[in-house]
Formats: sequence, C-alpha cells, structure tokens
Amino acid sequence: MERQIQVESRGRNIELNAFSQNIVANTIVALVGSLRGVDPEGEIRIVVKAAEKS
Repeated sequence: MERQIQVESRGRNIELNAFSQNIVANTIVALVGSLRGVDPEGEIRIVVKAAEKS
C-alpha cells in the first residue's frame, strides 16, 4: 500500500524525498502493526509535543 506522509514542525510543512517518505511510513506502520488490537491500515496520526513545564 502506498502512503502519503506529512511532517510539520511549528506549523511549517517539512518536505521529504521519496526515500525518506518510505522510511518514515514503513517504520510507523510496522510500529503500529506490532501493537495488539491495532490495525495499521488506513490513516495513522501521531502528534509529538513538548511536555508542559511545571
């Protein structure tokens, strides 16, 4: 399955070449697919934010 990858940092889109897109997509699909009860087909959305300082 071909996947589209979108990477943003601080609201700015980060362009990835085809090789980088494949590496990111395959890594994330494999990671999600290894989780019990999770189907990696379809859209996968991951958001990484800085932790709030206390």
